[in-house]
Amino acid sequence: MKKIDLFVFSCFALLALASTPLLQGCSGTTTIANDWKGIFSSQEENSTSYERARKAFADGQLSAALQEVEQGLQKSANDENLLVLKADIESYDCQFEKAIADYSKAISCGASSAAYAARGEAYLRLSKFSQARSDIQEAFKSPGGTNYGGLLLELNNIEYDSQHPLKDPAKLWAIACTSSLYTNRGNGNNSLYGAVPSEDLAKGQRQVLTKFWGINSRKQLLAMLKRLVHDFDNRRWQEMRRLQDTPAFLLQFRAGWGLQEDYDHALKLLREHSSEYGDRGIQAWDFCRYMNVCRAGYQAKYLSEDETWTLMMPMAARIQTLAKSWAQLESEYLVGYSFWSRSAFASDEWHYMRNVNRLLKDPNSPWVKLPWNTKLDSKSDDEAIYRAIDKVSENQEP
Repeated sequence: MKKIDLFVFSCFALLALASTPLLQGCSGTTTIANDWKGIFSSQEENSTSYERARKAFADGQLSAALQEVEQGLQKSANDENLLVLKADIESYDCQFEKAIADYSKAISCGASSAAYAARGEAYLRLSKFSQARSDIQEAFKSPGGTNYGGLLLELNNIEYDSQHPLKDPAKLWAIACTSSLYTNRGNGNNSLYGAVPSEDLAKGQRQVLTKFWGINSRKQLLAMLKRLVHDFDNRRWQEMRRLQDTPAFLLQFRAGWGLQEDYDHALKLLREHSSEYGDRGIQAWDFCRYMNVCRAGYQAKYLSEDETWTLMMPMAARIQTLAKSWAQLESEYLVGYSFWSRSAFASDEWHYMRNVNRLLKDPNSPWVKLPWNTKLDSKSDDEAIYRAIDKVSENQEP
């Protein structure tokens, strides 16, 4: 998918600037990038192989980057920066066993605690939770070790999720429709919770629903779900699509974006994709957000588990009619995200795209394990979705 490739390449560029391709895997670990930046800025980087490797990595040329690193290591086998860069590239490419071996060698050569955190995350991706916890705890011992609290929280969530997996492929498929957002939040995709259940989790999700959706009750949540079926960003996309040949009329939509650059980018996306997407528009964005809100409603305790499945399964069937692969769904979801707010997406783009890359490539990813055409028994028409919302509306709050 061309759009995925473009986003991934921009992700690589941001990774190179931060000097840490891998360490922002969950909320709360942003400051790890500064840890790595400090390592590199404190030393003179005269290695031509190192600089060429970083540039190739920034351009998304993983094979070329690894080749440059290998040439550098032939001259200096114990160069910790080259070893860490090699491990970063391997981990980004979901070659976690190789990454662990190279992080280990870098640590033996004197690499800082950030290398322990990076190795811990690689262990986490392989579901080797005890080794991951040991490394992250070691990173905690260093000055500024509290920076790794987000990574430790992600570890706890993913471990819980792996211990409480669902068996029904159809329900797992439905959860996979939320993976883009929830992986970015450090949640798992094997269970509806995806995180350790707690009052703190419920409180946090209620705050998220209030801040980003204006939802303060179960009733408001169900009303928002109805809007997401037909009356949200895709409606605006389609109205603008019909008027895109008359720029003067498009100005009536300008107030929908706070920043001029966000509005300009939305117009650019409309010109690039309106013909390709046709009548389906950016339904992938609205419909996956519907699924995200359902899952958030469950975590926030606005919905029971049975109610959440009642709401999610007909929408999952509807989503399955939109695309032919997880890659296509995600590509169109990201176009919708950037149409809604380019500045919001750009603020977290490399972090987000790093996780998308893993979802598309990691053998343990739901998008890799679950075929797109997994059998879903629910009806896929919009009326089935509305009936589900009405049915849940009749129930008492859990």
